[in-house]
Amino acid sequence: MSTVDCRLLYVTRRLSLPLAVSLALQRRRVDSHLFSTIFLASMEVHLTLDQEALIRRAIASGRYQTAEDAVQDAMARWEEGERVRIEVLARLDEAEADLEARRYTDYSDEALPTLADELKREARALGE
Repeated sequence: MSTVDCRLLYVTRRLSLPLAVSLALQRRRVDSHLFSTIFLASMEVHLTLDQEALIRRAIASGRYQTAEDAVQDAMARWEEGERVRIEVLARLDEAEADLEARRYTDYSDEALPTLADELKREARALGE
């Protein structure tokens, strides 16, 4: 049974969502992970007046059809930002480990112009 199936059970039988999920669990047709996913999908969130006004303006301008569309887009953007943040933190951890393990090249002032030229050539090659 999928999340959609549980929601159908909830809608078609006019049961509360927790009761619908409970019945589905009793029938062993839903695992406990899905159970928690359904409750997260049913979370109630209160927006500030400014946030509500922003959503209303976005709907009025035609950017979104419904408030749900606007919130789903905002959540998708937040999720992407979190993925990027986690990736950056992982790369910083790798860089710190490289420094601690002395896996780096130390350039003198005299070698910096050569390094700059090498980096420019690499950047140009990537752009081609």
